[in-house]
Amino acid sequence: MEIFSKILEFLKLPKRYVWVVAMVSGLLLFLPDSFLIRIHVEKIAHDFGSYIGLIFLVSALVVIVELVLTAWKSIKGRKERRERKERALANLARLDAQEKAVLREFWLQGKNTIQLPVDQPTVVGLIHKGILETVGRLGERSTAGILFPAKISAMVDPHLTDALVGIPPELLSEDDKAVLVHGRPDFIVEIEEHHDLFHSSWRRRLGRW
Repeated sequence: MEIFSKILEFLKLPKRYVWVVAMVSGLLLFLPDSFLIRIHVEKIAHDFGSYIGLIFLVSALVVIVELVLTAWKSIKGRKERRERKERALANLARLDAQEKAVLREFWLQGKNTIQLPVDQPTVVGLIHKGILETVGRLGERSTAGILFPAKISAMVDPHLTDALVGIPPELLSEDDKAVLVHGRPDFIVEIEEHHDLFHSSWRRRLGRW
């Protein structure tokens, strides 16, 4: 029974140590005697061969199971990522007017990352659909909601075209851009006021007054 308790204790070791034990015990079992004699471990290999064999079987089994689980997790992860991307692209083709207005903000502001209220229903929906993702863990309260840096998801960014969000192929006049600005989400004005109040220097604010 003592040998089994030792085996159970061995199985609790970090997996990197189990790999080392599997390799060392395997070498002691399968290397030719001439090499074992050269490194002065032939006596250990001969006197404790049964124990070494048992240790090798157990550790090798643990290593095989670990490899199988790692391979399964990798395959499962790739499948889940592929399915998430397919759902995100399908959602990208079914954007409503408010969702398009939020996505146009990246174009209107000329930025890859902008602040958005993550408790606002349209923004929440875009995040849930895999079209937007937040950046970092630090947000801030505002009258528009809880603001977090957000960017377009890497899954959909290469597939997001101007046409999908209602941007004309070419802005022929200022009137075209004025139409887009007029259609901006209501919370954008509150975000801009928040930035002016808390993220602008006092000189810049005085200049506006």
